[in-house]
Amino acid sequence: MEVADPDADAQGGINWIRLAPARDTVGYSTGSVTLTKNSTALAGASTVWAAARDLGRPIRFPLHPLGGTFGLVKITDTTNAVLDRQWPFETMSAQLYEI
Repeated sequence: MEVADPDADAQGGINWIRLAPARDTVGYSTGSVTLTKNSTALAGASTVWAAARDLGRPIRFPLHPLGGTFGLVKITDTTNAVLDRQWPFETMSAQLYEI
C-alpha cells in the first residue's frame, strides 16, 4: 500500500511512502491516543512508539470501527505520530488503538 508523504513539497509533486507489510512482531496498544478532526496528527499518552519498529505499520482504533485502518507515515517521538490521512470524525481523546 502506498500513501502520499505529508512532508512532500507542494511544488515538486507527491512523494510516495510504501507502507510496510505486517511484521512478525506482536501487535500492541500501550497507552491511548487523541484523534483530532480533519488532522493527520496523532497524539499519544503513555505510548512507546518507535520509528524503527512502527513506521509504516497499520494502526486502527477499535472503539471507532467505521474509522478503518490507517498507516503510520511518521513517528516524531514516543508520543507523537502522523497518520496517512486525516481523521474524518469528531475529535476523540483517551482512545484505544492497536498497532
